[in-house]
Amino acid sequence: MPTPSRIPMAGARARLQAWCVGLLSIQCDAYGLGLALGEGIRYRGRSGAALKPAALLLPAGFEAALGTDFVDDAPVLAIELVDPLLPPSALIELIERYRLAGCLEAWFIPVGRPDRTQFFQRDGTGRFDRIGADRTGVYFSLLSETLFFPASWPVELPSLWNMMRHWEIIDADRDDVGEG
Repeated sequence: MPTPSRIPMAGARARLQAWCVGLLSIQCDAYGLGLALGEGIRYRGRSGAALKPAALLLPAGFEAALGTDFVDDAPVLAIELVDPLLPPSALIELIERYRLAGCLEAWFIPVGRPDRTQFFQRDGTGRFDRIGADRTGVYFSLLSETLFFPASWPVELPSLWNMMRHWEIIDADRDDVGEG
């Protein structure tokens, strides 16, 4: 049973994980990017070592990479929720494991400290580069021109409606829909 001090962290983790899956699901459904998977799926990729991201995007056309409980060797976006007390050396090791697994893009969001989110994208040589927001504060994903958002979103956790308005999936002037 979790200790009382870890219960709020578990709630924050669950909320953040659900929000990440929601963000990816909106993009997958609206733009046909593929399939958003939540926690419980394992990602092996090229390295063979199982990784357990909080959310994973399996691009369209790679359905054959999906096994019964794992994704094997597919170019993906993975979102890892990390303990904010994780030592820097352990975080570097985790980032390297995603790179070795062949992940194209990975986001590392510290639970309870989402303002310290790190975004990594694979470059042409196979390295992972840490990517920040542009000068207007917007993060642009490597995977799709439609997947862009204020880099502050992991802190703010906007509702699904606000995300859809941002991407102009729904009318921004419409006020007859509830906030999620």
